[in-house]
Amino acid sequence: MKKLILLLLGMILIFGFAGCNSSASEIELDMDEYISSPTNLVISGTQLSWDAVTNAAGYIVYANNEEVDKVKTNSYDFSSLVGDRLIFQVRTRAPRGMQDSALSASLAHVANKTQEIADINLSIQTHGYSEMLPTGFTQELVNKGMLGSEVETMLTSFDTFNASMEDAEGLMDAYALIDAFMSDINNVEALVSAFVKTVLVEALQAEIDDLEMEIILFEPVYTQVRVEEIQTQIDMLQELLDQIQNDPQAIVLTITTTIEYFMSVEAMITSDLVSNIEALASESPNTINVEELLLVKDEIVHILRDTMPTQEDMLLMYQMYNVLVSVSGATVSGDFSIENYDGKMAAQSLMTLEAFINFINGLDNAYFTAMIDELGSVKSEEMIAAELIILNIKYFDSFKEDNDDLLDEIGDIFTEEEQELVFNQSVGMVDMIEGLDEGSAAVVVDMLSNVHFQTILSLQTVLEDSFDAFLDAFVEMDGEIVRLLVVSQNFYDDYMGDTYSNYALDEEYSNYTEYQHEQTLVSYQIAKQAMYLLDAVLGTMNTEDYQTVFEFIFSLIPDEEMINDNSSGDFGMSMASYAIFLYSTIFESVVEESADEQLELLQNLVEYIVDNDVFTDLYQSEVLLYQYAVGEYGLDYKNSYDRYDEYIEDSYIENWQLIFVANLYDGFMTNGNRGLVDDIIDAVALALVAPDVQTEMGMTSAEVNTMKTNVGLLLDYISNQFDDLKDLNAANLSSSDIEDLDAFYIEIQAKIMQITADPSN
Repeated sequence: MKKLILLLLGMILIFGFAGCNSSASEIELDMDEYISSPTNLVISGTQLSWDAVTNAAGYIVYANNEEVDKVKTNSYDFSSLVGDRLIFQVRTRAPRGMQDSALSASLAHVANKTQEIADINLSIQTHGYSEMLPTGFTQELVNKGMLGSEVETMLTSFDTFNASMEDAEGLMDAYALIDAFMSDINNVEALVSAFVKTVLVEALQAEIDDLEMEIILFEPVYTQVRVEEIQTQIDMLQELLDQIQNDPQAIVLTITTTIEYFMSVEAMITSDLVSNIEALASESPNTINVEELLLVKDEIVHILRDTMPTQEDMLLMYQMYNVLVSVSGATVSGDFSIENYDGKMAAQSLMTLEAFINFINGLDNAYFTAMIDELGSVKSEEMIAAELIILNIKYFDSFKEDNDDLLDEIGDIFTEEEQELVFNQSVGMVDMIEGLDEGSAAVVVDMLSNVHFQTILSLQTVLEDSFDAFLDAFVEMDGEIVRLLVVSQNFYDDYMGDTYSNYALDEEYSNYTEYQHEQTLVSYQIAKQAMYLLDAVLGTMNTEDYQTVFEFIFSLIPDEEMINDNSSGDFGMSMASYAIFLYSTIFESVVEESADEQLELLQNLVEYIVDNDVFTDLYQSEVLLYQYAVGEYGLDYKNSYDRYDEYIEDSYIENWQLIFVANLYDGFMTNGNRGLVDDIIDAVALALVAPDVQTEMGMTSAEVNTMKTNVGLLLDYISNQFDDLKDLNAANLSSSDIEDLDAFYIEIQAKIMQITADPSN
């Protein structure tokens, strides 16, 4: 029951932004910048005025939500209008090349303002809320056009809602109470404005005062870090308070827009829909009717399609998001010098929402059937979650193929030049982060500042193609890697309590050795799936793509000067950082000289592993070796020091591993692949003889050439030996075979130790 209720609630939230499915956007966007809305509306007698807006072509005046006049100046005489309550809003008319503004905040002319304020105060007192509401709350309600009778109706409805909600039984009762209360709410802006300008201001100031007093009282016993944390909270709250006091209209309008959107959604929800949802929630997943579920979904889609935010609404909500995030201490935007930046971000958000809509609308009968089957299965919660992830990725793959045009449109809202400005500005903001001015933290800043936009853009293109290939391969393999990863993450051991299990599989293991064996088997299965996916990704890449990926990696490495400038005096840390820099410099040169060969070798290797099902062989061999070890050393040999030491020294296991590697190496190292390896070795040698590297590593050209020759000889030796060893059977070795294997171990160690020795000596 709980699972199904979560499913239905999730549907309501997900379908909260549902719309038509298409490959291109159906939203008509005007990308011209909005001119500013009028601010500071004032009424004096029958004269409405406001601050003039720069470049305004005129203004449109609205009274009680209807257009009443167009004026050229920033004032309007409403003496000809009839009514005891006139709620005004004004829109700025834009010059050519811009859009008319959003509506201003409202201001009301109320015929008997003093009496309405008195009536509201009486209602608030009668219902017991007078102590909760600060001075000015009632005044602001009336300034926005709220009447005493409306407040009395809302408070009565609210009291009824509060008293009845605890006794509500089921979704239908709760909906009826919510619907009744919502239907009695009007003039949302008046409520929001009164709350923001009085209640919120008072609460913020009180919190600031409390925190400042805490610093005064406890600074002697607090750490400096704690004091700084409190001061940061004060600064954030003060910034929000300043924002409200300096420009309350922005916050009031955006909150109002958001609330009114959800109220419009609620108003379209019918009792029949709620009844159907409640009926579905009462069924178990195994008995639920998918067709009925789809009907509910379609109704929700229909409701929320008709209440989709407008471009103007989305701009207001985006600006509110910026305000709220910025006062939380984060930076979300800057001076990007981009025309209509906020408007474009809002448009991009709206189209991204449309893309999400299309994904949701692609969820069909088969999707919900599969989802319900999983929710009703006897699998563990972890494995059910894995199956649902796989299901959603499969549908996302189909969605992506069907919505290429829309996704391209989203990416094209900002030009490449504008994207670069945003990117560079964002990187620059890192320098302003407090606390990143010394030591290794400054290296982080330098790493980010080294990243170039063109590299990111190229990387995005590469990864987009690779991602498509990844998704296709993922679907082809039925998402098995997700199941395996979930299994691998749910192994649990209580070594002291001698308890070993896997939550996802709901299995227990008899001992530590079996537990580790099962982990090894899963790791081989994951590696097999990963190789298949990697093979698909590498198949989309060319040399330029390969180099782009490494250019991005190299761009993150700080330069030598930066490392030296930020040395903290910790010799180990400094040497480690310098080693990263030095070896990345060498590798960068190697990639530049042999990118073709590296990519081809990597593609050949992964393809070989996939085609020859190497990890299946490893899996099967692990099973056989485990059975052998258990037979030789007991069921829990890894939990016994003596038996585990014997296992580690077991020549059979050691020889089997060597023979397996010999087969793998001999099969892969064809003449063509060996040629690629030799070319890469040449590139490494060339990088090592570069003057800067040679000086730092202390190697002469002769020593580098010696090392290159010895590596070649080592590879020749390995190839020759493996050609003989690959045909051996670890379970049936003659004394001569064992002597050959022992000799190989000794010789290979000696050759590795002599890599830099002169081969002529």
